[in-house]
Amino acid sequence: MEMILKPIEEVLSEIITYTEAMEIKYQIGFKELCIEPGRSIVGNAGTTLYEVGGIKETVGGKTYVFIDGGMSDNIRTSTLSS
Repeated sequence: MEMILKPIEEVLSEIITYTEAMEIKYQIGFKELCIEPGRSIVGNAGTTLYEVGGIKETVGGKTYVFIDGGMSDNIRTSTLSS
């Protein structure tokens, strides 16, 4: 079976359209949507949705974003001993 690759702009547009539809359907109320393509550029990938629980700004100017997920949600940590 031949894999048909779509331009990244088309893929991102499809992701955004689907996400907006789900936001309306489930009344999620997104403030911002960030997309990190990661592995999806080179192979099959899944999707994980995290909720931001808090944001902390340090005196030194760093920003930390606390989410309701972690490295255990990603297969890479167990397969590559990261």
